[in-house]
Amino acid sequence: MDEVNKLKVGISLFPPLIIKTGEKYTGFEIELWEKIAPAISVDFIYQEMPFKELLKKLTIKEIDLAMAGIKRTNEREKIIDFSHFTLRSGLLILISKKSKLNLFSFIKNIITENYRNLLYILILILFFVVVIAHGIWLIERSSGTFDYSYFKGIGESIWWTIVTISAVGYGDFAPQTVAGRLVGIFTIVTGVSIFGLIIAKLASLFTLTTLKYQINSYGDLNGKKVATKSHTVGVDELSKIGAKVVTVDEIEQAFALLENNEIEAVVFDAPVIQHFLQTQDGEKFISVGGVFAPNTYGIAVQSNSRLRELINREILRLVESGEYDMLYKKWFSKF
Repeated sequence: MDEVNKLKVGISLFPPLIIKTGEKYTGFEIELWEKIAPAISVDFIYQEMPFKELLKKLTIKEIDLAMAGIKRTNEREKIIDFSHFTLRSGLLILISKKSKLNLFSFIKNIITENYRNLLYILILILFFVVVIAHGIWLIERSSGTFDYSYFKGIGESIWWTIVTISAVGYGDFAPQTVAGRLVGIFTIVTGVSIFGLIIAKLASLFTLTTLKYQINSYGDLNGKKVATKSHTVGVDELSKIGAKVVTVDEIEQAFALLENNEIEAVVFDAPVIQHFLQTQDGEKFISVGGVFAPNTYGIAVQSNSRLRELINREILRLVESGEYDMLYKKWFSKF
């Protein structure tokens, strides 16, 4: 077939979906397409270009279809059409293993992330101590257990309350009246219960705050310097969370920025991050937090193109025959 009459397939490098070795292309989407093309009786040529050019050239009909981990979104479907989804995906966070929390960073993280809960706990402790201290002072001041003057007496009763709770005993001051001793018993029993709940709450706060890294989940990206590829949904997701977004033309540039400590994290499509981790030199990086902002990829075609129906039928056939699963396992069994 004359090259002019061949389908023009726009692609952009997107490992492990589209990989270039020498002059040959391979990858999950390449192999999937090369199963579809002969089945629908089309000949084609690949045209490699920057990702941001793919949809533009598709809408002005300079190419017939496009592949490069293109997310199917409502906005995009207003100007182009998509095949059935070819892969489920989402975003992943990549950080440097050097970004471990030191003791100061850990304490700071605990306080900044949980300051409201810590404030409530502190208020509860102070309220309990002050109420009990006033009660025992009013009861025992006439017996001489505590000084009769307010400030000195309250100081002594506050000390008694704290010691009674923490040491499960009366400490330096022993109530002389029956009422005072009953307050002492109440303080011990109630104090142990309250402090048990407080300790459990604090333990849960420490458990929820991972000790290892400064960024552990999507929520931790707020205020952090994070890189992603321009013209992708990653930019929108990072803007929503309040991250300081750094955009790059190619995701490899973001990996280099992370390695040079110029940014704090990279956010990009899960298959690409996972492939990078599998092929990285050494173990300098790690993904954290799991996949978020789930989405699906599809083969993009011109609006109202006859190719859409043909491609969809073949995708369904590949799924039903098990060929799709075999291809998926080939490229993603490690992840």
